[in-house]
Amino acid sequence: MLRLQHVARRQGYPGGLLRKHGVSDGRFYGELGIAAVAFGVGGSGQHGPDEYADLSTVVPYYHALREFLEPLQVQP
Repeated sequence: MLRLQHVARRQGYPGGLLRKHGVSDGRFYGELGIAAVAFGVGGSGQHGPDEYADLSTVVPYYHALREFLEPLQVQP
């Protein structure tokens, strides 16, 4: 999680941790003692009639996620 925070901050995200009410597959990992994180583009109103994505966060999100995942790539 610390590495994800670092790459997110490099792209302008605050990188802070927060808890929100909601549901994700992360609960299944948590039951196994595996840390999980939900990280995505900005926006609000998830799954409701006023849901929106903040388009100004899409490119920074892409770069942060790519920087985070590239070192984990399995080489054939």
